[in-house]
Amino acid sequence: MNEKGYTGELLNELNGKMGISTPHHSVPIMKLIRQHKPKSKDELVQLIANHAKEKCPCGIISKGTVEQFGKNLFNAQKKIWGHEKFSLQTCIQWEYDLFVTQSLKGNLMEQQALLKLQQSQLPFSVEEAEGYLDEELRIDLILKLESKIYGGIQVKPETHFKIYAKM
Repeated sequence: MNEKGYTGELLNELNGKMGISTPHHSVPIMKLIRQHKPKSKDELVQLIANHAKEKCPCGIISKGTVEQFGKNLFNAQKKIWGHEKFSLQTCIQWEYDLFVTQSLKGNLMEQQALLKLQQSQLPFSVEEAEGYLDEELRIDLILKLESKIYGGIQVKPETHFKIYAKM
């Protein structure tokens, strides 16, 4: 899928409108990645599935598999549009790209940003955001001084801004 597939296209809008990939309807994916540190896409797919079947000591629960999230997206089409514009396979691939490919890339970018900021001369400590800040507000990193939060950072690739500049 091209860069455009991750932004303003119809499946993205449908996914957002129906809340299919929200952490409480799917899996808190960045938390899962940080906790288990998967080394491959296949390992992440399996982690998502395993957290739907079994209780893990990490406490993270998945509401299904990547394939099930794709089926949820596929089924949402009729509810919103009255018909299916995209095939089941396209919907599953879209969710795979979101949960696996883009999440692994995003985690790598966040780790690089965290390291650079921690090595800078900022008067703040920089930490990964967790819980509500991460899952609901989509904040990736927080700036703290003496345990008080002073700011939040959302890490985005440069392509994110190029895409919106064209819209």
